[in-house]
Amino acid sequence: MSSVLQQGFADFELIVVDDGSSDGTKEVVESFQDERILFLANFENRGLARSTNRGFAEATGDFLSILDDDDEFEPTFLEKMDHHLKTTEVDFSWCGVREFPENGKLPKEIMVELKEPDLYSRQMLAVLIGSGFGFTIRRSLLESVGGYDENLLTTCDVDLFLNLVQGPWQWSALPHVLVNVYRQSERLTLCNARRAESLEYIIDKHAPFLSTHPRLKSALYFQLGTVLADAGERLWIRRALGAYLRESPKDVAAWSIWLSSELRHYWFGLKLLQVYRWFYHRYFAPQA
Repeated sequence: MSSVLQQGFADFELIVVDDGSSDGTKEVVESFQDERILFLANFENRGLARSTNRGFAEATGDFLSILDDDDEFEPTFLEKMDHHLKTTEVDFSWCGVREFPENGKLPKEIMVELKEPDLYSRQMLAVLIGSGFGFTIRRSLLESVGGYDENLLTTCDVDLFLNLVQGPWQWSALPHVLVNVYRQSERLTLCNARRAESLEYIIDKHAPFLSTHPRLKSALYFQLGTVLADAGERLWIRRALGAYLRESPKDVAAWSIWLSSELRHYWFGLKLLQVYRWFYHRYFAPQA
């Protein structure tokens, strides 16, 4: 919260949604005594999608930015993002992040830029960024696509971006690192059946679009396969990737994940899984 209230750009509203926590969030919020803060509390845990949609529904500004509770905006984030959106007239945008590992290693800067002009490549990058990259969108556009899909318990941002890139809208990347992301051990956990179930749901939901976008479909199956392989879900991988590989037999990445799952009890398979973990967190780990 402090990083938002300390912005040089002062014309904003800060909506805090407490999803049934018991850690004194209300008291912390009230201690700031800032009239720009709107505090919303769920009496019970409703999940990320429903809670975020509740915050979206209360927003009155022209643009909406998303910030996780353990991340920070740089002091110039709102000013630069506001200027970028208004001068480029795009419908949504993101910026670079500075990622601080939990192990105390030096932070690394990640900037996902749209260097390729073709729509196919731009769609690919937009879907994979995650909302943690200072994602900002016109409120009118978010309302038109319905916000987050409340059937999802995780990876809500992947589904949202898939909706966005299929429409007649424009997007861009602000070439500045303006968000600090602090990685927590629980955010690095891949052994999560909910994530795998959500990815399967998303792939099925967007099947018509993904049938015309094989690179993106492959990337989503890469995510799904990495989650399942890391969790040791061999039978689930055989079912999910098996069906995909029958229709895409030349997808080397999917075959290698399937192979590493089958060989996970051997040195070679475990080494492959280590590579996939790194690659997944570096490029594909959802931020929402």
